[in-house]
Amino acid sequence: MNIQILNKYGFNFIKKIDGTKVISNTPTSYIASYISAYNAPELIQEYIDDIDLCLSGQYDLIDDTTKSTDLIYAKLYADGLYFDDTEMLPLYDLRELLSSWKEFLEEN
Repeated sequence: MNIQILNKYGFNFIKKIDGTKVISNTPTSYIASYISAYNAPELIQEYIDDIDLCLSGQYDLIDDTTKSTDLIYAKLYADGLYFDDTEMLPLYDLRELLSSWKEFLEEN
């Protein structure tokens, strides 16, 4: 897990008593809410693979660059993830947040 990136965005991963895994500030952070919507490790890995294509200059090989959730519109571009075409999350940060979340979800 990339603790530095998690701290930068104020992420804390929590496992509730019932076994549910959440990001602590999901209600107050659109980025935490967005990341937590991806709760299947295999989907997260596909997303990470798309980010890796961007980072290696192969953006045009991505089949679907729309990365919206039920509540948040987001689109992946060669330089980052844009929310509602205005706010941008850098690719490296996005990759590290998703990787850390995936790692946490895969823990017992």
